[in-house]
Amino acid sequence: MTRATEEELVQARRAVAAGADGEAALRALCVNHPADARLHFLLGALLDRLGRFAEALRALRQALATAPDDVQALSACAAVLQRSGQTSEGIALLQAAVARQPASAMLWANLGILFEASADFPRALDAYDQALALPDAPVAAWMNRGYVLTRLERLDEALANNLGLAQAHPHNPDFHFNVAELLLALHRHVEAVEACNRALAIRPDHAKALIDRAVARAAMGLIDPAQEDLDNAKRSDPAAIDAFNLGFSKRAGDILQDFGAYSIYFHLGYERLEHCDWARREELIGSLRIQMGKPMGIVDPNIPFRALGLDLGSAAHLEIAVTVARAIESRALARFAAPEPAPVRFTPRIRLGYVSPDFRMHPAAFLTRQLYRSHDRSRFEVFGYALTPDDGSLVRRDVQAGFDVFRDMAGADAGTIARQMRDDGIEIAIDLAGYTNFARSDAFALRPAPLQVNWLGFPGTLGSRWMDYALVDRIVCPPGDDAFWSEKLVRLPHTYFITDNDPRYDASGIDRRSLGLPESAFVICCFNNAWKVEPRVFSDWMEILEQAPESVLWLLSLRPEVETNLRREAANRGIDPQRLVFSGLLPNEKHLPRYVLADLFLDTCFYNAHTTAIDALREGTPVLTVPGSTAQSRVAASLLHAAEMPELVCGSRAEYRHKAIALARDPAATAALRAKLREGRGRTALFDTPRFVRNLESAFARMSQLHRAGEPVQAFDVREVQARPIVNRWH
Repeated sequence: MTRATEEELVQARRAVAAGADGEAALRALCVNHPADARLHFLLGALLDRLGRFAEALRALRQALATAPDDVQALSACAAVLQRSGQTSEGIALLQAAVARQPASAMLWANLGILFEASADFPRALDAYDQALALPDAPVAAWMNRGYVLTRLERLDEALANNLGLAQAHPHNPDFHFNVAELLLALHRHVEAVEACNRALAIRPDHAKALIDRAVARAAMGLIDPAQEDLDNAKRSDPAAIDAFNLGFSKRAGDILQDFGAYSIYFHLGYERLEHCDWARREELIGSLRIQMGKPMGIVDPNIPFRALGLDLGSAAHLEIAVTVARAIESRALARFAAPEPAPVRFTPRIRLGYVSPDFRMHPAAFLTRQLYRSHDRSRFEVFGYALTPDDGSLVRRDVQAGFDVFRDMAGADAGTIARQMRDDGIEIAIDLAGYTNFARSDAFALRPAPLQVNWLGFPGTLGSRWMDYALVDRIVCPPGDDAFWSEKLVRLPHTYFITDNDPRYDASGIDRRSLGLPESAFVICCFNNAWKVEPRVFSDWMEILEQAPESVLWLLSLRPEVETNLRREAANRGIDPQRLVFSGLLPNEKHLPRYVLADLFLDTCFYNAHTTAIDALREGTPVLTVPGSTAQSRVAASLLHAAEMPELVCGSRAEYRHKAIALARDPAATAALRAKLREGRGRTALFDTPRFVRNLESAFARMSQLHRAGEPVQAFDVREVQARPIVNRWH
């Protein structure tokens, strides 16, 4: 008998349902009916379910040998190929099949799925369109088409697709949820809430719809209803909330946590500032002040850094940091046991532990890569703890080579990191990140080292009980500012910022024309991140352009929205939008030479240029700044004093505008500043890395001395260590 009876087919389907227990019976049926494609298809389906892809493929190919145009077997074979990492073979199989059966909507739809899996979205879209043009097209093709249009950033078309699907199938809650997803992406929050309401009317416990409604409500400032939705979603499907938190953390600063409704509201508002959309800036600032009035209003560790760019004042920044630190400590101690204090073992050499997520292609790595190898090994033993994976970059190699011991702690939890530092006998642990991307403050909250230091990555207080010292300088933190820091302040001479005095790049072939800059214009630049640009400083810039008609403003843009919004703001202030020139981000070795094409760097006010100011000064581009009332707004002034360029530090915004206009009208004065900067690169404190390292070591030695003598942690100023001449290796 060549084909199985109906009774045998029923037995075969039962064998598939039984899983591994039914395999033997199904194989026996295949032996009895070797030419029955249906049985070999069912065996392939069973083996696929069991994850035995090679055997599944053999069974499915046997089915196709008998019935080469069987749509089910073709589709199943292609799917198994894709699951076993052979997507291109699966695509080739289905392409041949649709060539023979172009009227099969199922084959076209499954071909679209494979194109989608290989991220070939244009061809996936074409395959879904082919399926939907045929009778009996599967609903999945319609649904997947919306996703593909979204990936192609054709959001309006994706919305139209999803609306049509929801209207055709009004009782399917997932289709209404898909509409809500697109409306959220288009910032149509009221309509997104309505779409979620339709989904929830059908399935009240639809966790993803509850989450989307929470996001839409939070964006509208409806914090309490949004929080209620999040709480209901967590009760309904904790895994859905976990997935949301993981995804949202990538938008919010990469510190994973349980995002509440206010956090969502804040980060969505901050995204607008990243686009230079200032319409609700004051509302965002006001919301922070309201939350600060609540006992645990702000507990999101992603917020303190992002709040530094807002004009809140030092006292407010301290208050935010304190509540966040309490929440971090509480969570860390609830989850992990703090490591037992290491036995007192004062080694002849002080053990330093530098902890950072930025030992990679990151400004912090470029700034510090000379530091680690420059430490005096007769006095210090230097450990590095990397919190992010190796990115394979040269700077990672440079950094790693500078340590006596380098530990890759990427993926490790706080308890593991803390235990490792404790077991290594670290005496002074230096947190190079604070509350910045991928930071692990929870590890420091477990107190792995007797002395813990906040330095460089976060230009403000951490507000914590676990951090003993912060390294600053007298300009960033003048006397009296100690009240706004939970740490004891150690003031380094000159500046607390370290620089790399050996940048590696080739400046040949750099010219204005290739970057869209007018050859004869006075080029004013600001390569700060867009979120540092705010309405008042932008108005100052536009006044400068108005008074210096031969000038252009050169800015960095990572998003098209930045260009659109700033050109509109320029036009609103009576300035030709074409006088704004935008450039994208480039690797460091290609970005640094661009500074030589600019005549003047204009700083932002509430959060200064930090690494960008160093880069400009290193290349001989004068930086004009106005120090503010907070540490992050005084960094450029600190750098300029260390570069012996105090004349570029302005006492007011009016002086800032006046000096910029005067320099734009006086090329000789600008040239003189350039010459002074270039001459100072070989001798000033800003670019004397060995001198900085000796001063830093003096700070660490004093901390250790106090600790070993049983003295309390206390603020102190570091006396200048004798400067050593450096070789001028500049281009």
